[in-house]
Amino acid sequence: ASWKDTAGLAALRALVAAQGTAPDRILQAVAALVAAGDVELLTPVAQLLDKRGQYPVELRGKVLASLGKLDSDRVAGVVLAAYAGSEPELRPQMVELLTSRAGWSKLLLKAIAEKKVEANALNENQVRKMLAAKDDDLRKLVIAQWGSVREERNPAREQVIAAMRVHLRKTPG
Repeated sequence: ASWKDTAGLAALRALVAAQGTAPDRILQAVAALVAAGDVELLTPVAQLLDKRGQYPVELRGKVLASLGKLDSDRVAGVVLAAYAGSEPELRPQMVELLTSRAGWSKLLLKAIAEKKVEANALNENQVRKMLAAKDDDLRKLVIAQWGSVREERNPAREQVIAAMRVHLRKTPG
């Protein structure tokens, strides 16, 4: 696969798509195809992600993790297409993958705006990561969707904490 032999790549894709392939063999084939930069891998991966009952969550999670190394905007489309039908425990990993690249993050935010993905699927750290990106369009989308994220502490909260400290020190027991 690393030599980009078309017959070898096709054989590995067929292995990923074949029913009954052992999970460890699927992961080896996916890893080889990702290392070769084979974007055509996304077709059997999309099928694998859609077959909830046939493939365990752990396998699909590992396949998702390997997709982060693939340099293609099609990854986001495949992951977003599988999102609605995936188990709740797999969705945070999908969102984390999608927030790892600016282009994928934009598609995720579009899906959130279209109500295909829940707005609360993003956590504060993922929003901060997108705001820190050097992509002005992405930052604008995040601010439009989420608003700004406060970076400093709330002064009123600091006063409450200071008052509580004083109270606890003065009150015995």
